[in-house]
Amino acid sequence: MTVVNDFINDNYKLRKDKIVVIHGNGQHILKNKIHKELRHNKKVKKYYLHVFNVGCTIIELN
Repeated sequence: MTVVNDFINDNYKLRKDKIVVIHGNGQHILKNKIHKELRHNKKVKKYYLHVFNVGCTIIELN
């Protein structure tokens, strides 16, 4: 989760609006862990799964 948080912080500093995290399919263990972290991150406005590819999450930053 350190890598994901660093990725969010770097893009927040660059004033990006949207970023994408690819976690893949499978048993959804990594996706659930990432979504749990995103719920508590103050820099994340909202997040959702991509419509055509549920293996990646789109994150909108504040």
